[in-house]
Amino acid sequence: MKDPWEITIDKNNNDKKYFIYRNNVCDLLLMKFEYINEIFPQAFKELSGVDDVSLSSGHSNSTKSKSKDIFKLRNIFQDRFEFPEDFVEKIYGESYVTDIYNDNEIINFKNKWLKKI
Repeated sequence: MKDPWEITIDKNNNDKKYFIYRNNVCDLLLMKFEYINEIFPQAFKELSGVDDVSLSSGHSNSTKSKSKDIFKLRNIFQDRFEFPEDFVEKIYGESYVTDIYNDNEIINFKNKWLKKI
């Protein structure tokens, strides 16, 4: 994948769950969102050198309620909407997907949206 920042992703390394790119303008951390809780501390440490960092799980009742609402909305959306197979194939065939995710991950995403799982 090539973008305006001229980042090239090594397709042979797409089993990784995060990628770090450095240039003279900034450092960029690209993470697979599905694994964020698992990878964030190590990825952030590698990016910044800061150790012992974690994501907040949102301890307030308001945050927990919003998280549950978002989860419910996502499930409603996924349950009620069906996308044509050619649309799903097109989306998951884009280079920004195929360069970052491995074949098994892409198959699982497609099956999920095509309701095959």
